[in-house]
Amino acid sequence: MTLALDTTGLLARYLEGPTHAVAVQAMNSDPDWCASALVQSEAMMLMDRLGLDGRPRPIHIDHG
Repeated sequence: MTLALDTTGLLARYLEGPTHAVAVQAMNSDPDWCASALVQSEAMMLMDRLGLDGRPRPIHIDHG
């Protein structure tokens, strides 16, 4: 069987959250995964928004 992933499912494997354990368990039980090309672009956009794209970010300190 092949596990079909959407963006949420794919990112759940790599980001901590309430669905992380379920995603890891499902992906470990099936070595064949597939996702559409749209998943890649959506995941990259979300990673950028979360600051997880590998680029250095400035640190903003509120001196309030």
